[in-house]
Amino acid sequence: MYRVRVTLLAGVSAIAITAAQPEISLAADLPARPVVATKAPPTAFRDRWTVWVEGGAALFGGDPGVAGLTGFDVDPKRWGWEAAIGVEFRPGMSPWIWSAQFRYGQHGSNSESSNPLATFLVGNFATTPFNFVGTNSASRKEHHWVADFMVGRDMGLGQGHNTLRFGVRIAQIWGKTTGSAQWQFNALTPTLPCTALPPSAYCAYDQRAYEQKSSFLGVGPRLALDGQIPFGNNWAFEYAGGVAALFGRRKADQTVAINQIPPTAIPTPVCVTGCPFATTSSGNNGVVFNMDAMLGLSYAFNPNTILMIAYRFDGYFDALRGYDSNGNVTNLDRFYHGPMVRLTMTN
Repeated sequence: MYRVRVTLLAGVSAIAITAAQPEISLAADLPARPVVATKAPPTAFRDRWTVWVEGGAALFGGDPGVAGLTGFDVDPKRWGWEAAIGVEFRPGMSPWIWSAQFRYGQHGSNSESSNPLATFLVGNFATTPFNFVGTNSASRKEHHWVADFMVGRDMGLGQGHNTLRFGVRIAQIWGKTTGSAQWQFNALTPTLPCTALPPSAYCAYDQRAYEQKSSFLGVGPRLALDGQIPFGNNWAFEYAGGVAALFGRRKADQTVAINQIPPTAIPTPVCVTGCPFATTSSGNNGVVFNMDAMLGLSYAFNPNTILMIAYRFDGYFDALRGYDSNGNVTNLDRFYHGPMVRLTMTN
């Protein structure tokens, strides 16, 4: 009886297992249940903001001749400073980059003294011009600024990264010269200065204070390329370059205040040549060609912090108005270049 019971239980178990096999097989054939993500998406999918700050020295270059007279021309200090700030935004995995930068540079006042030669009609020789050497002191300062608004795209060429950008540049260059000059005459021998004659001699003075301002403000399209070539551990070569055509207004104004002190024995002196003159050149519109370039070496402290040392050039051709020795209007180049340091931070 016992053996019969065991045999029956074994048979029932076998039947149950056999009946369950199709269900087990069907469950094994079902696809795996999807895994629900519980972490944030990879960093590469996030919007990325980049901010950089820059500062350095700027060496002044370009054409002399702002004041238009030998002895009155003076450039600003050759060494000045320049600072800049920039921001970039890349949305998610987009290859497009939106960027903006603002740059400001300044060259302080530089003073010079000279002994300019001028020709006057003076004294009892009203029809005969005489040459006189006077004294002059002048100073000049300049500043410039530029703002860029660009959109760029990764090119994916070679190693590292390189971005081609297109946008708009706004730029201004401004300069101011101030000075004063003085000539003296006498009734006895007009060609000799008063200091070479007895105190009883009648002497006259021609004093002229002058101020000249020149400026350019322009806006236009700009095309630029920048990138880096990595090497070694965390090191990279950095490069950038751009060209722009700036349509704007050149302007130059020179004012002169004349103070003459003639005694009764000497008529009022009349300057024929060699004196500062009042003039205005405004409303001149034109296109200024602009070119800039940069080469540098950078080190990445981490993926989000980079320090770069570089040399930068920024040139503006025929940007300012000035005057030649004949009083004719002329256009002047302005170049700024020098070493700089930039710190870049990315979120």
